[in-house]
Amino acid sequence: MTPFRNQFANFRKKIMPTEASQVHDDVNAVGEARPRLICGLGNPGSKYIGTRHNIGVSCLDELMVTYSLASDRKKSSESTFGEIEINGNKILLAYPTSFYNETGLGLAKKIRKQGIKPSEIVVICDDIDLPAGEVRMRLTGGNGGNRGLKSIINVLGTQHIPRIRVGIGRPIDENGKPVYGSDEIANWVLSRPHSSDLNQLSSATSLMVAAIKISIAEDNEAAMNFLNSDT
Repeated sequence: MTPFRNQFANFRKKIMPTEASQVHDDVNAVGEARPRLICGLGNPGSKYIGTRHNIGVSCLDELMVTYSLASDRKKSSESTFGEIEINGNKILLAYPTSFYNETGLGLAKKIRKQGIKPSEIVVICDDIDLPAGEVRMRLTGGNGGNRGLKSIINVLGTQHIPRIRVGIGRPIDENGKPVYGSDEIANWVLSRPHSSDLNQLSSATSLMVAAIKISIAEDNEAAMNFLNSDT
């Protein structure tokens, strides 16, 4: 009987792009790449619509509204995919139907089928350690405690995956101190933003749309420089 570790290794080979380990060890290649698929992290189901943890999905919805040239969404067993067109480039939008922390497997199957490299993905996720509405982009790095991003990195076997982080802020206790308890954090990310944060989050989605357009017209590094600029 094949040991479980070998079974898992064989399974990963089937779902991972064959060139991932050779092509994407160079972060410069990630900066020069342009996205072919945008993955918005979130949870499936109507009860999660508009929650802080679904800000990535909200950003995909904004892209669909802005670029509705090919706005049909196609369902698969793992994800629902939309397609938009920007400057003549067709871009897939991945709406996961698996729960947040298990995003990686469904995404890996899709990019393998489409021949998409990890550097050609942009993951949009919420970040509890950024103030509400602040937006930052990185081309590589660890998961920063984000379990959805951790799932993607683990399954694809590389950290060289562009990601846009949208701040949702950290909850504050009655004494004005940041909250770190797991139950409180879970309640926070699965609830909807305060009305006082909505304008900032709306501005964040607009920035994200502009950054995606730049990344397609130029490259990922240009989009990162745009989003991370303080001006």
